Amino acid sequence: MREDAWTRWIIQTARSWKDIAEVVKQTGVEFVDHEHRLLIENALELNRLIDAFEDNSIDLDTIKQEAVLLQRLRDVTAAHFAREEQFISDHGLRHLERQKEQHRLFVGMIDQYIRDFQDGKLWVSLQLKMAVLQWVVNHINHVDFDTFCIENWVSTVLEAAVSWKDVADVIKPIGLYQFDQEHRDLVTLTLNFNSLATQYEQQGDSPDIRNKITTLLKRVQQYAHGHFQHEEFFLKKLQVFNYRDQVESHRQFLSILRDLEHSVQAGKNVSPQEAKRLIMNWWVAHINRADFESFRMEQWTDQLLIQSASWDHLSDLIRSTGLDKIDQEHMDLIMLTLEANEVVDASQQGRMDAKLKEEGVRILHHLQEFSAAHFQGEEAFIQTHDIPGYETQHQQHQAYLEMISTLINDMASGRMIFSTRIKAQILSWWMHHINEVDYKTFNIQKWASNLIAHSKNLRELSSLIKTTEVDWVDRDHHHLVEMTLTLCNQLEHHLPEAKQGLREVWNFSQEHFKREEAWFAKQGLCGIEAHQDQHHDFLQTLEEMILDPLIFTPEGFQKFRLWMVQWWILHVNESDFQAFRRLEKMSQGGGVKP
Repeated sequence: MREDAWTRWIIQTARSWKDIAEVVKQTGVEFVDHEHRLLIENALELNRLIDAFEDNSIDLDTIKQEAVLLQRLRDVTAAHFAREEQFISDHGLRHLERQKEQHRLFVGMIDQYIRDFQDGKLWVSLQLKMAVLQWVVNHINHVDFDTFCIENWVSTVLEAAVSWKDVADVIKPIGLYQFDQEHRDLVTLTLNFNSLATQYEQQGDSPDIRNKITTLLKRVQQYAHGHFQHEEFFLKKLQVFNYRDQVESHRQFLSILRDLEHSVQAGKNVSPQEAKRLIMNWWVAHINRADFESFRMEQWTDQLLIQSASWDHLSDLIRSTGLDKIDQEHMDLIMLTLEANEVVDASQQGRMDAKLKEEGVRILHHLQEFSAAHFQGEEAFIQTHDIPGYETQHQQHQAYLEMISTLINDMASGRMIFSTRIKAQILSWWMHHINEVDYKTFNIQKWASNLIAHSKNLRELSSLIKTTEVDWVDRDHHHLVEMTLTLCNQLEHHLPEAKQGLREVWNFSQEHFKREEAWFAKQGLCGIEAHQDQHHDFLQTLEEMILDPLIFTPEGFQKFRLWMVQWWILHVNESDFQAFRRLEKMSQGGGVKP
């Protein structure tokens, strides 16, 4: 069968993204590929209405749904085209005018469909679905792929990059925060070769420059080694199919770095820009291909969700919102779902009886009640603090409760049993909702500024600071926040001890960082270099603030308060919390002591 005929057949029969994915080319630009999928999934919604028309089950509600679907398809398409055109312009990619013209024609085609529908000239049909999807797939595979294919232009971006922002669009997120953050840290570290390149141009290949290149190469090796250990531990635990390929790729890269370091030490003329080019190209290619393939959650999450028996099996996949009460309830809801394991096992083994069926329904009822109370608390918190995103949260909450209600009715009537598919469906909903919606909604940078600005003591902020379960660390964190609030009071009232207080905060922060880094090293935690750099950057920024006379003005000390407290809370809740959780998993004897 010819390729174009095969593609038409796939488009005609496709009912989900999985059915059509194999004939849609990937450009390698994450947001472009992601939005292509969303666009196609919106077009595939036509299937539902086609079924209704073919079954003659057409009513006023069906007609309204068609109008909504066509308008949504139009809105999603127009917004996607606008983002594509802006991206092309920002990165100087080719075919901007060609893209604009094709985009204009397609939006015009959808607008005509909408007008025809409003005039009663058009009904949803297989021909309409084919017309939309054929245009979209053809445009993606030819025009978009020609414009966006990352391999055609990524080298230019990497060559000119001076910050993470410059390269963020060309590095695929894998969806696991801890590894995405480590990738960002590694790329940011590599960009430090830029400053050495400037010195190299001024001084040439001097011993001083060679020493600095060697030092930075060693630092990259340390980062990479710790990161690779972390990745390999995770991949081995999950038995990911290309684990050995990853290990070999990591080994080869570390060997490349060592050879590069030896060349510099031997006096060979290796410029900082050459080192940056080699390392950056390797990182981006490895992240976008090997890592994205290994960690892409669709590859292994379904099986993991099915096999999960405890919170520990899933904790690496669930992001912390930073609010203990909400995070605890998320954990409780997932553990409640896992209570169905006995029922699920029975259904798999064909030994389901009336008592186990009742148990499955009971668990779902409990889950429904607990979820409803949890959602009510979240929505009240959002409204109390005037946090953006209430409508999205409410809609997703209602959709989940309707899903659970349908499952309860189907199980109670005997139309369905609590299978592995149902268990995975519920857990998958929670994982995506927490990671994609809750995390963004409850991020303290979006809503806590007013609370931080008016807090006078630790008690008012304690609910925002997660605990590491290591007493001396948590005491240090709380003490630093208390010191900051006391210092801000001194600055606000122009008290003479404020100058001394600023220096005491800096000194205690430095002492805490040293204790924490020594503790990580002693316990054998990989990836502590990223922590060290975060600590270094914080101390450097704090030093600059201390020396700035503006800190003694009302605007200055409020800016200081917000930055200082937000930095600590985010650092504790994300970097520290993740690090100590990993340390706890590594520990054989339970708790750890300083």
